Amino acid sequence: MIRTLQEADIALIQEWHRRSGFDYPLPDLSAPATYIVDSYEGPVAAGTVKLIGEEYLWLNPDAKHPVRSLLNLQDALELDAKCLLNLDQLVAWLPKKAPKIFSGQIRRLEWRKSPWQSWAKNL
Repeated sequence: MIRTLQEADIALIQEWHRRSGFDYPLPDLSAPATYIVDSYEGPVAAGTVKLIGEEYLWLNPDAKHPVRSLLNLQDALELDAKCLLNLDQLVAWLPKKAPKIFSGQIRRLEWRKSPWQSWAKNL
């Protein structure tokens, strides 16, 4: 049976998270889409949806020195993501054929390659 999260479930999920050994912070469990799966033995699974912003950047291929523009743009996008959208994380995917210079620029903007393998599902 699938049911919504109850206050009593939070400690159990925290324990499952701790025992998983994965090094990432437990997401906010107050999201409206947080569920528990119960079986005859009790809770066996839990899941939630965390909102993450996907950022897109475009550069004029003829621009000589776009770094300052990218820094200003990044600041504006981060501020909106935090303050307007209430997000705590942004992601970006670079296509394999993106110029190498772009991956260098994104590092200058303090982005880090995720240690996690990314999967996507279209809804």
